[in-house]
Amino acid sequence: MITTVNLISGGGSTNLAILEAQKPGGKLHGLVKTVAIISSNPMAGGIKKVIDAGFPQKNIYVINSKRDNLGQQLLEIMDIYRPDYFHQLGWEPYTPDYVTERFQGLNQHLGPGGRFMYYERRIYAQLWFCKKIGEKRPIPVFCQYAHKDYDDGDVVYVHYEDY
Repeated sequence: MITTVNLISGGGSTNLAILEAQKPGGKLHGLVKTVAIISSNPMAGGIKKVIDAGFPQKNIYVINSKRDNLGQQLLEIMDIYRPDYFHQLGWEPYTPDYVTERFQGLNQHLGPGGRFMYYERRIYAQLWFCKKIGEKRPIPVFCQYAHKDYDDGDVVYVHYEDY
């Protein structure tokens, strides 16, 4: 079974969907297990969602992403669990290179990528592109390896969603 530590910063809807898929009857059941969740935001709505879904509160961590030692904070937690992957799911802070050198990371996001392409910007970029070409096209959802440059890692999987 593949173990992951999931990194969140906001609402945590993708994280919650992954946890649900890991339950009996889900597509990831018996294949992937989330062993811990790290939030960069103490007010992230995703924290309450996972607690309400029954994820063990003792395996949920909130770190201070404003401090200079973000990478060290991440490594201290990941060293406890030794996951096969960390999974960036709406994770806002830049993950330091020395973290990605020590642990393999996956970055999941919707739509066109790149630095400063987050939140609604990805959707607006997709809508703008479709308007320019005069077609409605599904928006891609990417899973790629975490990389030192934003959204520049090799793509592991892409799925297209209608909107």
